[in-house]
Amino acid sequence: MFVQTIVYLSNTGQTLVKQVYEVQVYDDYVIQGNTAVLKCHIPSFVVDYVVVTSWVRDMAFNIHTTVETGGQYMMMPTGELHIRDVTITESYKNYRCKTTHRLTGETKLSSTFGKLIVTVNNFRQKIFPFSVYFTVEKNNRKLKWPNFE
Repeated sequence: MFVQTIVYLSNTGQTLVKQVYEVQVYDDYVIQGNTAVLKCHIPSFVVDYVVVTSWVRDMAFNIHTTVETGGQYMMMPTGELHIRDVTITESYKNYRCKTTHRLTGETKLSSTFGKLIVTVNNFRQKIFPFSVYFTVEKNNRKLKWPNFE
């Protein structure tokens, strides 16, 4: 038996049918030393209402990192997780995204986890070197991130 809940939004005067949905993360392929990008795949019928709030590594480590704090992980405003300078040890870790429905407040952890499939680069050079970086200064530290635009 499938049950749908109708939610009334008093501030807009609209009604919303609460639908069941799943969020998923897929594996990503990356060459060692490069930046990996994991995406949280949200179904199209709720994508306007669901936002990625964080990432969870190995069900124990929460990633909320932004460019201001630096480090290996950076969560983009789009919800993507960028992992800098990937090493072979990253291939042993599992990543899930955590989302929140903006209208209902419901939080979900992705039903699948993503892994990084890391290829060792025998030439010891980055395949896609970034020549353009943007720099952010925070607490007298300069942080460099590739500019993907």
